[in-house]
Amino acid sequence: MNANNTASRKNKEQICLMARKPCDLKDLKDQIDGKITSTKAAELTGRHKVLTAEFKDWEDYVAADFSASQWWKVTLKKERVELLVNTEGYDYPRYAGILQNI
Repeated sequence: MNANNTASRKNKEQICLMARKPCDLKDLKDQIDGKITSTKAAELTGRHKVLTAEFKDWEDYVAADFSASQWWKVTLKKERVELLVNTEGYDYPRYAGILQNI
């Protein structure tokens, strides 16, 4: 975890479920405090449409065009993980959190 994340979460009641622009799966895991439950995922996405995608690995995932939707449920086959992704309107995965290991 970098110093900015540590400093911004001094209040122990706050938790981070989505990483901002993680460069790899390790970075994502270092930035978050836990997995996103299905209840929390529904709360985060609200009434927005959530598209699904499956990628061979992290490299294919970060190279993909995410402009079709703000919210995505993504499966990374090699890493065996399912992510919730929020693009914030960009064409890349701006925020990502772990839904579950598969």
